[in-house]
Amino acid sequence: MILKFIKTKFPLFALSLILSFMFWLMVSASGTSTREIPVALEITLPDERVSVLGQPLPERLSLRVEANTAQFKLIENRTLIYGVDLSQEEPGSHLLRFNLEDVLKTLQLPRGVIVSRIQPAEIPYQLYGFITKRVPVEISLTDNFDENLVVSSPITVEPTEVDVTGPSNVMETVASVPLVVSRASITPGVKLAVKPSLSGFGSNVEVDPRAVFMASANVTWKRNNVTVSAPVTVAVDASSEPPTTDDYSLTTNPETISVTLSWPTNYPTPEPGASGGLKAVATVDLRELERLGGMRLGVDIELPYADLDILRVNPNRVYVTFRRLPPGSPRPNAEPPVAVPPSASSPSAPATNGGAQNGGDQNGAASVSQEVIN
Repeated sequence: MILKFIKTKFPLFALSLILSFMFWLMVSASGTSTREIPVALEITLPDERVSVLGQPLPERLSLRVEANTAQFKLIENRTLIYGVDLSQEEPGSHLLRFNLEDVLKTLQLPRGVIVSRIQPAEIPYQLYGFITKRVPVEISLTDNFDENLVVSSPITVEPTEVDVTGPSNVMETVASVPLVVSRASITPGVKLAVKPSLSGFGSNVEVDPRAVFMASANVTWKRNNVTVSAPVTVAVDASSEPPTTDDYSLTTNPETISVTLSWPTNYPTPEPGASGGLKAVATVDLRELERLGGMRLGVDIELPYADLDILRVNPNRVYVTFRRLPPGSPRPNAEPPVAVPPSASSPSAPATNGGAQNGGDQNGAASVSQEVIN
């Protein structure tokens, strides 16, 4: 019975299954809908030195498409790109129109798809060629400019003019290039490479040279008058002979002197009564001091910073006394150091100032002014 059914009825049963499946496909495929399909837009400009202004050129187009589910699946599995060639266009005003027939021919959508609209249909735009213009560099001080800096004359730059390249419509408004000067971009006495500001001109504008040198030698730090107390030390003249005894002591009167300086504000200001790293040195011929017993000597000032200016030394001379001690008695002071004139070529030599105040050498060499007290 079953075998008879298979031989007589099964072919009809299988055919009905196939026809039912095909009918289901036809019904599902016949159900259409409308969607907006994006299409990537690739635009080729004449060259990199052309700027497009006006209404911005879009990055994509939008197509209103009517299709069934199967057709939409075919479209979704593809990357839709439409290219526009503007490489032959001249600078000026233009109107870009999108022809629906040309777009569909390029995209090759599935057969039977209906496209009813393309957006945008047209775009007005302008092409501007790039030009180069030479303009001056204009210095501008920011509000946070350090109040301790003194600008004694206008800050100068090298070069004073730069070449600016950009779209012709932008270049019509470019009269100068601003150079913003702030606390972080300036150091007195030092030339710095500074990049002019282009933030207001747009990303298509370039400056040549990209950086200018700002000469800030006419910018100085404010100064305050600072008075420090420096203990006086005695140094031995390198050319003097040793004393006839090893048991002796040296004393100075006064032991400390007061020095008033013009102190730049960029250096840490010493506390009241401190030395501030200052040294006061009285250099003596030890054999001559032993013979005389006492001498009034000028004082050399060694400065912690080379650009400090000595305004006043009080007193500018000290009295050094040589006193013999009984043999074997403890010495109140160690052997005084040998005074060696600092070398002008040595970068490590301390700054010295014998100055007009104490009769010293203005070039920084060690100087001794001796006066015999009878």
